[in-house]
Amino acid sequence: MENLNEIAQRWNSLENDRDRWEYLFSHKDEISLRLDNDCTHAAFCENLIPTGTDWDDLPELNNFSNWIGNDEGIDDMFEILGVEAEGV
Repeated sequence: MENLNEIAQRWNSLENDRDRWEYLFSHKDEISLRLDNDCTHAAFCENLIPTGTDWDDLPELNNFSNWIGNDEGIDDMFEILGVEAEGV
């Protein structure tokens, strides 16, 4: 869990969405996106989460300030960019 705490600390120190996007594109193996109808959530990539860990026990990650939305077009864009994203 130490590695997840370090990732969360780096992610949460970012001051704005532009910084978050730059970090995300450089660290696609750490952070994934969860898109719903009114928020763009940051999440740990599932392969980093120890088996059996409850999501509520994970360190919290700040969300993006601006909403992207959950739609097929955005899914296609993220797939092309190699970013893991899932509608929730």
